[in-house]
Amino acid sequence: MAKKRHRVGKGARVEVSTSEYESTHGHKPRGVGTWGFEIGRPMWNAEAGRRDVVRPTWIPGDKSYSEARRAAERIARERDVDFVNVCP
Repeated sequence: MAKKRHRVGKGARVEVSTSEYESTHGHKPRGVGTWGFEIGRPMWNAEAGRRDVVRPTWIPGDKSYSEARRAAERIARERDVDFVNVCP
């Protein structure tokens, strides 16, 4: 499966999903570049009758995937969120 849990910070867990990325690119995320992450899970909006969109958060600069993932996990903890999706 393409989901990994990384223990971060003070015991908090953030699930990082690479499924969508792997489905699009055919391999696990790797390399250096500007990485995008959807931080949080899309929630059902009953009033609108659809899922709300989680806008990507871009990690600026040429960072390795592991550096960018750690930055996304930090942001998730700051937002009190336990799920991050790697954008394809």
